[in-house]
Amino acid sequence: DLCIRDMFYLHHEYKDNFSEVVPGKGFKIVQRNWDFGTYPSKWAQKINDVWDELWVDTSWLKQNAVRSGIDHNKVHVVPQCGINKVFQPSGPRFEFASDGRFRFLFVGGAVLRKGVDTLLKAYSKAFTPAEKVELVIKDYSTNSFYSKLTLKNQILDLSGSKNTAPIRYIGRFLSAAQLATLYRSCQAAVFPYRSEGFGVPILEAMACGMSVVVPNFGACLDYCSAQNAELLPIRRISLPVRGEYAINSFGFSEAIDEVDFCEVDPDVLGDKLKYLYLHFDDLKYKRILASKMALEEYSWERVTERMVERLVAAHALA
Repeated sequence: DLCIRDMFYLHHEYKDNFSEVVPGKGFKIVQRNWDFGTYPSKWAQKINDVWDELWVDTSWLKQNAVRSGIDHNKVHVVPQCGINKVFQPSGPRFEFASDGRFRFLFVGGAVLRKGVDTLLKAYSKAFTPAEKVELVIKDYSTNSFYSKLTLKNQILDLSGSKNTAPIRYIGRFLSAAQLATLYRSCQAAVFPYRSEGFGVPILEAMACGMSVVVPNFGACLDYCSAQNAELLPIRRISLPVRGEYAINSFGFSEAIDEVDFCEVDPDVLGDKLKYLYLHFDDLKYKRILASKMALEEYSWERVTERMVERLVAAHALA
């Protein structure tokens, strides 16, 4: 029976420069992920001084927020990312030729943070043009958030090489239904990110019954495990790096004190890709568990339930 509009102010617009955001009336909640380690000190101070709660999408983000000095009582893991019902193991397929190729898929911004450069190195070393494989890259870098950071040209240059196994670049917009057909038409989804706040495409791939390859690090460990995914060993890099850094293409930067991310060895990733190519049928049980988890725990109905539960708890504190 809560009149949410009158009681709460929830801010979750990433196009806004957070340092300049002035909250409205009511119990003040900010949903704000930070992918690179501890939160900027200005953010931490503002959250402590102005906001009643900070909602983050994963346990990894909560850990980093608290390490930043944000009051732990204010920080709550409340995922606001859900899985559209079109992401299912069965359904229409994408417009690939019926050539029997084993297809690896990356979906996301083709930027360094997402590890696309690592994936290109691993794939190029693991396979020859003679093998029946293909790497498909569905790039989101054409949108404003990543437009100035894209590795598109590097991908296209490599895809045109006669010495490299086939690479297919898809830069055009795909609806959710079209994207689901793409997931279902590939066998393994690969996400060798350096840092990540949540990773919606990982869950979408899992929901569609794909094998997923991810670092054993960071955000994805809230829903990826050795039972439902292929976890890659990593080298963690945590460094004091003070300065002003552009974090997207919106024209503003943030002052940071630290970076905390991981590196995946391209040779190790290449070995994992080869393993999947040779043993895909043996991993069916992982894919079944992955799809069941994604569809049950990250449906929009379940996500909404968690949000309402937190709002009710916040109401009791207000």
